[in-house]
Amino acid sequence: MGQLNDRPDDPGDPGEPIGDVIADYRSRQNMSMGELARRAGLDLSYISRLESGHRARPSDDTVLALARGLDVDVNELRERLGMPTRRAPAGRIGWERYVREDERLSAADADTLLNLVRRLRGGTLD
Repeated sequence: MGQLNDRPDDPGDPGEPIGDVIADYRSRQNMSMGELARRAGLDLSYISRLESGHRARPSDDTVLALARGLDVDVNELRERLGMPTRRAPAGRIGWERYVREDERLSAADADTLLNLVRRLRGGTLD
């Protein structure tokens, strides 16, 4: 287990304090910090520091891990934190452009993902 890199505070919309957001989702599910840490693959001490406000806003990868651990939509979590959301546009061209423009994916990874989606959808992206 580890922690992913924090990112410096963004001067845009500050959103809700991350500690309040995490605690809200955890309390709705009756989930302990330890359980969230296990599910998200993050250190318990890191979760504790996030909730107590002793950490900078988390990186995109950490937000994704938290969303998975909390079993919430990552864009919902990002919205509450005042972070930009990443929603894929509809349609074939939209999906392909979305995947190809995602700076987190290499060209080879984008090709692999698009080919997998095409196979699963019977040869199309729409």
